[in-house]
Amino acid sequence: MKIHKIVLPHREEIVFPYRLVDGKPLPNTRLQIEQFSAADAYLTPSEMANFLITHLNDGRFNDKRILNAQSIAEMHTQQYDHDYGLGFMIEKKNDKKLIWHSGGTAGFSTHFLLDPETKSGVYIAANATRVQKSLIVLAKQALKVSK
Repeated sequence: MKIHKIVLPHREEIVFPYRLVDGKPLPNTRLQIEQFSAADAYLTPSEMANFLITHLNDGRFNDKRILNAQSIAEMHTQQYDHDYGLGFMIEKKNDKKLIWHSGGTAGFSTHFLLDPETKSGVYIAANATRVQKSLIVLAKQALKVSK
């Protein structure tokens, strides 16, 4: 299968999303949605890693304060009657707290999982639609074997 990609100025290469047509993968056109309530983020894996590192380091990145530690703590705290913080899902199991978020758009799916206690995390992106359940399983397994 040929990999289709575009190169944006000053950016890493971006892989096209795919869709299945008669069992064959065909590239989708790139879709960017201006959905303000979801505040979609278009980041390279390196940029996402920096974002997650900042969250694991209580708002610090490369020895610089980016976000207030209290703001990070509030984002990672359950806000209502369900397991949702401010933009993050909060999963508590056996006195273990994990923070995660899944996302996607046509042809893309993503998932990240953070373990604040061990300061480790996993980010997985796929150029396929609606595969978050698989990404969640992969992320949990990756986090487990990384310890």
